[in-house]
Amino acid sequence: MKNNFFNISVILFCILIFNPHSFAYEQFNFDVTEVEIKEEGNLFIGRKKGIASTPDGLLIEADEFKYNKLLNILNANGKIKFNDTKRNIQIFADKLIYLKNNEKVFAEGNSKVINNDGIVITADKLEYEKINNLIEALGNVEIIDSNKNYKINSNHIKYFKNEEKVISIGKTNAVIQNKYNFKSSDVVLFRNEMKLLSNKYSTIEDNNSNFYELENFKYFIDDEVLKGENATITTNINKDKSDK
Repeated sequence: MKNNFFNISVILFCILIFNPHSFAYEQFNFDVTEVEIKEEGNLFIGRKKGIASTPDGLLIEADEFKYNKLLNILNANGKIKFNDTKRNIQIFADKLIYLKNNEKVFAEGNSKVINNDGIVITADKLEYEKINNLIEALGNVEIIDSNKNYKINSNHIKYFKNEEKVISIGKTNAVIQNKYNFKSSDVVLFRNEMKLLSNKYSTIEDNNSNFYELENFKYFIDDEVLKGENATITTNINKDKSDK
């Protein structure tokens, strides 16, 4: 019986290799070039590029897939494009793990998130919680909003998409409208209100060589209004003569 099963598996493997096709599991549909099925059908391996899709609007392109049916975990490698079509979020990476039961995505290697409203997030690693609509970026994080003209850099940033709130953890640098360079920690950006704030010591330098030191601050981006406490302002900071 075991020999018969082995022979049938070999025949099936050969057929699948030479016939590009679609293959359906309970949670995923695979459209791949080369397929191998192992562990009594519980491990699916797709190679030489393909697409995995789900009924709830996810499209995942990759060079290789490994799907563990028992754990309901999908691993993808090589030129990955993860597209959540319902939330208009795209993730690009070299490696990706999708925990289907928990609806969590872990991406690393040339990791990038593109949102439909102009935000691009790059980082060493990205985590996407689909249920909470939360993106967490780790390591060399950069957020660029081309529509609102700002850039934020930190090593740890969380983007709460439902609330349109961005928070950084630790040291943070923000360049606003190519006019103001903020250096601070634990910064919060409310995107709907276009308000940037921090309760930590911060410095700001503008393109007129004015340098601000503040115990904390709130900056209203659209109105270009800065509020803070215990502020020191130095003018002409980069020139021979300056005033404080």
